Amino acid sequence: MALMSQYFPAHLAGATPGIDRPLTAEEYDAAVEALEEAGLESGWVQELEQERRPV
Repeated sequence: MALMSQYFPAHLAGATPGIDRPLTAEEYDAAVEALEEAGLESGWVQELEQERRPV
């Protein structure tokens, strides 16, 4: 299992509601929290890059 933060909308994704933008910091934090709450321990979580976090 790997939770990665670098998603960006490519090709037709830019015109598809729901996947037409990168994740927000809040969405990524919620995904990390859900992973931890599920008790998944075998895997890797990528840190969200600082420049992607809104100030």
